[in-house]
Amino acid sequence: MQSISHYRRRGMTLVELLVVVAILGLLAVVVLPSLFATADARQSREAARVVSSYIAKSQTRALGRTEWAGFWLAPPPSNSEAAFALDLFLADVPAMFRGDLLPTTVSGTVSVTNLGTAFDIQPGSFNGNSVICAAGDLVRFDGQSPWYSLLNPTSVRLRDGSLRDGRRSENVNQTVDNTPWPAENVPHAFEVLRQPIPAGSPITIADGRCVDLYWSAGVATAASYAPRVAAAGPIALLFDGTGRLRQLFYGAARHPVSGSVYLLIGRTDRAGNSPADLNNTDDSVGANWQYSDSYWIAIDPMTGVARTAECTRQAGLATDNVFASQSFIRSEFSSGGR
Repeated sequence: MQSISHYRRRGMTLVELLVVVAILGLLAVVVLPSLFATADARQSREAARVVSSYIAKSQTRALGRTEWAGFWLAPPPSNSEAAFALDLFLADVPAMFRGDLLPTTVSGTVSVTNLGTAFDIQPGSFNGNSVICAAGDLVRFDGQSPWYSLLNPTSVRLRDGSLRDGRRSENVNQTVDNTPWPAENVPHAFEVLRQPIPAGSPITIADGRCVDLYWSAGVATAASYAPRVAAAGPIALLFDGTGRLRQLFYGAARHPVSGSVYLLIGRTDRAGNSPADLNNTDDSVGANWQYSDSYWIAIDPMTGVARTAECTRQAGLATDNVFASQSFIRSEFSSGGR
């Protein structure tokens, strides 16, 4: 009879176990940061895709319309002063109000206030039960230019023609002296151009990503970049009936678009940050545009087309130039896109 041999399984020695643990630790140090960085870039890229698709949808809705239309960038409801937007709404400009009874007219007197010359509408003749208007609406009399800004329900004033955020107002070169004020105490037909309003349900940017409003819609040159800090709250971007990007609206003020508008897509915890020396152990410091896992969306004002490109990698210093981070997105316009 053949005897049965017994074999004893040999386990790992302590030295072998320590070698395996050391290898796993080395892989964790080298590989995991790269995996997390890739995930960050992927989530920002997806957020940029969602936002650019929504921009294209809002532009399509504006085509052929008499009144302009576009989209809203809205901060969180819990913090209207936030430097970032999570929700995007469609934006509609209500039909121009010309009165619902014929004839519907107003009259008033010209006065000089601490805000400049104004046309004071006679009590009850403008903001009656049939007229709904708000400060910031535009008013035109007798179908003729210029458009005046509604200061309150009983007073209109000339719109500011000075520079705003580097852009000229549509009333550039108009002054109190060369403006044809409506004749006093004479009935005038009028039109009210109302402010844009949100339309429909919003889409929400997910995965801790946002539109960094502080660094978006700035006026950039090779020497300087102006963050958008002029006003807090929602921002509307409006297209005309031909699809051109015509206006930024925020703080009840209208700002004509004279160049490409840039929207920065990045992490919410970095939104509104100033540039800083980056920290290898804390990727929440510094501005979103200092990181290559953030994205720029640029809207061409002439075509209304939105293009997307990642931020150019910076050196990671507080002296980094935000304009340089846009080199990829700016090449999209010069090369016709990819």
